Amino acid sequence: MSENDYYYDTSEDDRYDNSYDQTSGQPQLRRIEGFLEDDIRAFVGQNSDKYTERFYCIARGQKPYNWCSALFAPSWMAYRKMWKPAIVLAVIVDLINSIFSLIPVLSGFLGSLVLLVFYFAVLGREGNALYWNFVKEELTKEGLANTPQPDYEKREQLRKKGGTSLLFLVLFWIFNAAVNSLLGVLF
Repeated sequence: MSENDYYYDTSEDDRYDNSYDQTSGQPQLRRIEGFLEDDIRAFVGQNSDKYTERFYCIARGQKPYNWCSALFAPSWMAYRKMWKPAIVLAVIVDLINSIFSLIPVLSGFLGSLVLLVFYFAVLGREGNALYWNFVKEELTKEGLANTPQPDYEKREQLRKKGGTSLLFLVLFWIFNAAVNSLLGVLF
């Protein structure tokens, strides 16, 4: 069985509270680590099916790879409205690039190779987990951890608060260009 077979595993599992109510025979509300799947989908927005499956895998202890976080890590984070990690990562990468430019051996190919390995080995592997932690944190802030019933008013707020944003992405690029310019002056 390949790794992808586990990724799309939709079998019933008691750890996720996705079973049937024994008294009414109705399906119980689907949950991932205590959060209602529909709340997660509302917050994630675009590509919620893909991310929900990835979050189930993470809850099972698996780490599905995220190509977008590997290829475009800070930009992907900004697009997914994860401002804090996007800014921190961008500043760290910009600082590393500036330091690499001072060391002849690390400037150019070798420095780029180190960053590529970091992006593909670490951020590609951890991107989904970072996003899942962000989603859980935001749902918890809204009081939606382990709720017995759906709160449809809060779900509408989740749709507005989460999702994706091209505006955030553009603002992030402007911020990153400003940081690069500042570091170019300092180094």
